[in-house]
Amino acid sequence: MYLIVKFIVLIITISTILLGSINSAYAFNKNDVEQLIRTKRCPKCDLSSAQELSSNKILLNGGNLANSNSVKTNFSGLELNDANFSNARLTEADLSQIVGFNINFENAQLNKANLTGAKLNQAILNEADLSFANLEGADLTKASLVHSILSSANLEGADLTKANLIHADLSKANLSNAVFYKASLFRAILNETNLSKANLRKANMRYTSLIKADLSGAIIGSERALIQRDFRNVNLTDALLIETNLINTNLNRSILVNADLSRANLTSVNLYLSDLKNANFSNSILINANLSYTDLRGANLTGAITDGLNLENANLEGATLPDGSIYSSDDSD
Repeated sequence: MYLIVKFIVLIITISTILLGSINSAYAFNKNDVEQLIRTKRCPKCDLSSAQELSSNKILLNGGNLANSNSVKTNFSGLELNDANFSNARLTEADLSQIVGFNINFENAQLNKANLTGAKLNQAILNEADLSFANLEGADLTKASLVHSILSSANLEGADLTKANLIHADLSKANLSNAVFYKASLFRAILNETNLSKANLRKANMRYTSLIKADLSGAIIGSERALIQRDFRNVNLTDALLIETNLINTNLNRSILVNADLSRANLTSVNLYLSDLKNANFSNSILINANLSYTDLRGANLTGAITDGLNLENANLEGATLPDGSIYSSDDSD
């Protein structure tokens, strides 16, 4: 009996220590907060769950919070221009409405952070983890997000004009109504993303993966005859491009297997050597489009407008033609 009681006491003691450790991991150090307010410098500080900074409208322009523990810390509405948060832990932190021109979040943990409406012009977010973060309406003009992780993040209506997203992972992110004007998405991963009504004009999308992405109503092409968007070697397998503007877009050597391009405007598009098996082009505009040497087996072109369409050496076996007939090489012999 004595041994049983002793064992229970031991278990309770260990549990108490563990719970205390867990709680302390998310409890800020008062001295660290005071030091930051006084000097604006507190690298490696523990600011976890602190509310004082936002509630007292502390100015932290040029502040150094590198390697800090800022989990669940409230920075909302603060001025953080030129501040250094590199390698900081900011999981579930509240950074909504901050003003952070040229702020440094390189290699920071920002997963599940709230950055709604944040002004992050020219921010440095290279290799930062922003998975499941909320960046709705954020201004990321000219921001650098090279190798950043934005999987399942919400960037609805965000402005990423001229942003650098080379090799960024945006899989399953919500990018609806976002602006990517002149942004670089070279080799970025956008599988299963929502890009409906996004503005992708003049964006660099070479070698971008857009498997099962929704680009319905997205603005991609240009109506100016001498401008051609560069989407070469893009993977758009199973993508939704319904009513999308792809005028003058260069998609040569791309993969659009099972893609839905119904009612899309593909005037003067270049799809040379692309894989278009089972793609849906019904009621689309293919005026002066180049589909030479493409694989169109099983594709649907019902009702498509094909004036000036180039189908030289295209494989149309089993494809549904604009008049509704099924193409067969046997019938053409």
